[in-house]
Amino acid sequence: MTTAVKAPPTTAARDSRSAVLVAMADTFIGGMGHPGSPIRVAASMEDTFARLPSPADRRRLRLIVGVLGRRTGTFLLSGRPVPFHRWPREQRVAVMASWSTSRLAFRRQLFQVFKRLSLLAFLGDTEDDGTNPVWPEIGYPGPVSSPPPTPKVIKTTTLDGDTTLTCDAVIVGSGAGGGVVAAELSAAGKDVIVLEEGGYYNEADFNQLELAMMRKLYYQGGFAATSDAGVALIAGGCLGGGTVINYTTSFRSPDWLRDEWAQRHGLPAFATDEYTSALDAVYERLGVNVSHSRVSARERVLERGLRQLGWHVGYMPRNVQGCTQDERCGFCGYGCQIGAKQSTLKTYLMDAYRQRARIVVNCTVDRVLIEDGRAVGVRATVRQPEMPAFTLIVRSRAVVAAAGAIATPALLQRSGLRSKAVGSWLRLHPSTAVSGIFDESIRPWEGTLQSVYSDEFTNLDGHHF
Repeated sequence: MTTAVKAPPTTAARDSRSAVLVAMADTFIGGMGHPGSPIRVAASMEDTFARLPSPADRRRLRLIVGVLGRRTGTFLLSGRPVPFHRWPREQRVAVMASWSTSRLAFRRQLFQVFKRLSLLAFLGDTEDDGTNPVWPEIGYPGPVSSPPPTPKVIKTTTLDGDTTLTCDAVIVGSGAGGGVVAAELSAAGKDVIVLEEGGYYNEADFNQLELAMMRKLYYQGGFAATSDAGVALIAGGCLGGGTVINYTTSFRSPDWLRDEWAQRHGLPAFATDEYTSALDAVYERLGVNVSHSRVSARERVLERGLRQLGWHVGYMPRNVQGCTQDERCGFCGYGCQIGAKQSTLKTYLMDAYRQRARIVVNCTVDRVLIEDGRAVGVRATVRQPEMPAFTLIVRSRAVVAAAGAIATPALLQRSGLRSKAVGSWLRLHPSTAVSGIFDESIRPWEGTLQSVYSDEFTNLDGHHF
């Protein structure tokens, strides 16, 4: 019979929390890995707690873990007056399984949080030497190449204390929206300042380590989710935003959608030649092409199935130049070590920088400054490494909020905007993994991540749904 797992010795204040996290890790990973795996995973979970951007989230999770370490708390949550870490594993598994489908959203949320933290730490975190003892057991090689010594061409603006700056336009965000606007306004001779919440990373930083790169490149370290933790929210959180971590898929706005915008929603500009020219300009600057869509072993499975069913098969247009399309491409979601991905770091932000735009990283915009009903700048908090946080105020003639579909409405709400449209109409693109057992060897972490697509079912109802 499986017995309770032991936690490493800790101080009295942390003892029950550490024991609960070790038991939680053991609940989800079970007998996988070596005997020390639950302790390693628990330590990684503690580290993740400390990195959560919201102090309220940090306090809430630590409170829950503390409650599970006490008899009274566990009784309230599960009906068993025994600390969670003293349960046999079979009972811990049964309770977590029941929480996964509980009618209480709170329990479902806890299940999702602990499952994700445990499995990501188990498979994605590493020892000090950059290895993970689980990888050999699953045939995963880990990083296949070291980061190249690529210099950082953009020299970001360095601040060392409370500062006030002025400009023509301050742009909040540096991804697909903010990067393009920064380039266009700079080219028009405007004095531009770009504020980015995340850090500045390039090929020299892209070490192909999953958890490490998520913490650096992804919004909220890759742990953003809906309030019930039912849907993970994947977005960029570094200079260049989502364009640094996306899979380079580059579709144009289809004609039917442009017509719908123009005719049904009163936006005639989308049906004009001017908009077509704008798409052409973006495609040209990003170098979008279909000549870098070599089909990987993983994608061949999809292509083979589509052809056998007689369904449409297309090759993905991608914004890459000089992509080697080799084993390194499987790490595309953690930054392009090759430097082929034409993110805004490589394109529009570079254009803006060459036109003397100023770029500030590690800068969280707290609110838009509004005077007499007009945006006149922003107030932000800068958190430079190994420095106390300080305030940056930017006074400007125009403010561009381009922090993404999640952070932009949150910023506007913090700034006091009361329009019903702010924060409404968010639509997510759900995706999930599909796995299978094949006769041939397939290494899913190698090759182009998205090279094949099918539009067989894009118009089932006559309205392109």
